[in-house]
Amino acid sequence: MNTVTVSSKFQVVIPKEIREDIGLRAGTTMEIIIPFCNQDDYNVSSFCANYCS
Repeated sequence: MNTVTVSSKFQVVIPKEIREDIGLRAGTTMEIIIPFCNQDDYNVSSFCANYCS
């Protein structure tokens, strides 16, 4: 599993392996989808069980 770190400017670097796998190039527009609605819904275990398997 790949992880990213958010910089102090709230930027992330998408790992090279992922960029290559999906053909991501500079200037590509992406949509970010957060699968939980609020902080109370945030549960890493259930997120991984539902979305990472």
